[in-house]
Amino acid sequence: MWGTKTSALIFLNGFFILVQCRLEPEARLQAEKECVDQTKVDYNLVLEVMRTIKVPDDEKYKEYLNCFYLKQGFKNKAGEIQFDALKEVLMVDGEYDEHTADKILYPCKKIAPPQLDDLPALVLQCIFDNAP
Repeated sequence: MWGTKTSALIFLNGFFILVQCRLEPEARLQAEKECVDQTKVDYNLVLEVMRTIKVPDDEKYKEYLNCFYLKQGFKNKAGEIQFDALKEVLMVDGEYDEHTADKILYPCKKIAPPQLDDLPALVLQCIFDNAP
């Protein structure tokens, strides 16, 4: 499940993949595996999100994303999204310039869900929806 094919697939998709590339490949895969194991999310669901660019309303996936965002530094222990870190990822390899990255993230900063654990999933979908 964690072999080369999975790694190659992960690098072929959009923003979510760039998020996962923040860590070195081995550390990224380890963080991913730890979060999948910890949350018991179906890994096929993680792959489906990468293929469809649609975040599901699934509690296990939200748990996974919370775990992964924390390990990546995209949220802090208080549950606050670290938008500067997300902006940095959007600008990796010139994918987006600073102005475009700011434009993508601006509406996402206004998200205030009743459940803080929903925030990473809502922010990720917001990024998907606002990226050109």
